[in-house]
Amino acid sequence: MKISNITLYHIQIPFKQAIQTSYGQLTHKECVVLTLQSDQGLVGLGELTALPHPDYVQEFLAGELLVLKRYLLPLLANQDLTPQSFMQKAAKIRGHQMAKAAIEMALWDLYAKLQEKSLSYFLPPTLSTAQVGISFGIQNSPQALLAKVDQAVLQGYQRVKVKIAPDKDYDYLAPIRQKYPNLCLMADANASYTLAQTTTFKRLDELGLAMIEQPLRVSDFVEHAKLQQQISTPICLDENICQMDDLKTMTALHSGQVINLKLPRVGGLIPALEMLEYSKAHQVKAWIGGMYEAGIARAFHLHVASIKGLDFPADLSATVHYFEQDIISQTFVVENGEIRVPRGRGIGVSLDQQALTKFTLNKFSQKI
Repeated sequence: MKISNITLYHIQIPFKQAIQTSYGQLTHKECVVLTLQSDQGLVGLGELTALPHPDYVQEFLAGELLVLKRYLLPLLANQDLTPQSFMQKAAKIRGHQMAKAAIEMALWDLYAKLQEKSLSYFLPPTLSTAQVGISFGIQNSPQALLAKVDQAVLQGYQRVKVKIAPDKDYDYLAPIRQKYPNLCLMADANASYTLAQTTTFKRLDELGLAMIEQPLRVSDFVEHAKLQQQISTPICLDENICQMDDLKTMTALHSGQVINLKLPRVGGLIPALEMLEYSKAHQVKAWIGGMYEAGIARAFHLHVASIKGLDFPADLSATVHYFEQDIISQTFVVENGEIRVPRGRGIGVSLDQQALTKFTLNKFSQKI
């Protein structure tokens, strides 16, 4: 397939409620929507989901947008492309996984549409629905958090993840576990603790959590391995896992037992599938995470989250959990803890042009 036109929309969608984590507060989903038009007139949709600041990982939206425009989009010119051939060309650019993933996403959508297939056709065996969980930011009180968990359970969510930070951990999680002894409950520390706080994690062992996500600093594997030796709760690595080499390091050092696999963070679908295969072969559990995506990336992730054999429900909530209005025409709804995977051609969703116009800050278009 050949690309004839590229359009980028820098958008900002307000969240229904501000999201508080250990590294800051988010009030909007700021991202870049990417459309690639083929010489046959079909359009592939992608989404650059990098966060606004380099406080989650080193990549951030303005930096990834620069790399995408200056180094990656030129790789699309005058080429007969597949997602695989693009990723081979993009390999010469070191890092910048999120920029690569945004283009790969649009290429997969376009490639599947040209083949008149759903994206799921090109994946390992999938289900028609994806099991999903819900994530809550740091709340003002344990009571406020428990009230939100009550609502989530009523809505049918099968897994609940709670953001924690020093002094907002055990006392916030314990009431949830007391009320819901069988709930799949996990904590996400976003690298806000040190090994000196091991006693806190030993106390959390009492709560039977499914995992503690990224307890220690980003890029560390050695101290995570030391912590895992001292606690029974499985450690899940998130920010640390940006490429296959990171997964191999984690496995070799026994730095954890689970990975949160976010497609943008690892560079797209192709490397993510390779990492899923490696994880399964090395008894590392895996599940699909999220980055507060808008509708395009959420649809893409739902396809991947429907792959048979994943170990935990994905971090992909209903549209209404985050937004009053999204940029796609479709709405994702949770039913009995699952979201139905869109089954149209490609990723199965279309842009709501009125909403896109409403939320667009800047637009860039280029013929190639």
